[in-house]
Amino acid sequence: IDRSIADSRAKTNARAREAFMASLDACFSREGSPVHPMRFVRELERALPENALIVADPGISAVYASAFLKLKGPGRKWIVNFSVGALGYGLPAGLGASYAHDGPVVVLTGDGSFGFTAGELETLKRSGRDVKVVLFNNECFGWIRATSRFSSGWSRFATDFSETDYPAVARGFGLESERAADSADLARVLEGMFRGKGPFFLEMPVLPEDEQVPPVPEWADEANRLGMDCPY
Repeated sequence: IDRSIADSRAKTNARAREAFMASLDACFSREGSPVHPMRFVRELERALPENALIVADPGISAVYASAFLKLKGPGRKWIVNFSVGALGYGLPAGLGASYAHDGPVVVLTGDGSFGFTAGELETLKRSGRDVKVVLFNNECFGWIRATSRFSSGWSRFATDFSETDYPAVARGFGLESERAADSADLARVLEGMFRGKGPFFLEMPVLPEDEQVPPVPEWADEANRLGMDCPY
């Protein structure tokens, strides 16, 4: 292999990546309510301890962090079953991982996934494991809604949820809980989440994927045609 060719391609790719990331600065710094998931990724990156492990459910809870979160060191610090797509994986997987990991475990989940295994909050309370649950609440099965809009052109049905007070649900299980309703809340809430050792529950209202398009290549063309904000 000609080393000069490899070095040239590496530099070209690095410049392209820097330009792409710069084009996303507006999303990473987005202010207001509801929270933009890319702003959450940036704030989580700043607050995340070096020894943290992240476990993510499929959907909105995985796709932004998969694309944009920079981990702070080598090793296996990211566990996700995204391609399998089994909802409800994150919380029980995070609980299990906490017994093998020396450090906090952050579970990224969505309201759709959480509905499958919400009862594991009792296990979390009883065990006292250092697991931090972050719930992206878009009040629907957002991935199905977006697929219906961008891939098939169908109108959505049977995807929307009734309003639920998830922090109150977590408190009912005896967990400390917070809601980050605005980007201005994130730094304070995340700092508090990692300050203590033990369970913590954070709800973050977000827009559904058919209204705020995540970094999904197969949806990008249609989203751009519709004039929608899309990272890709």
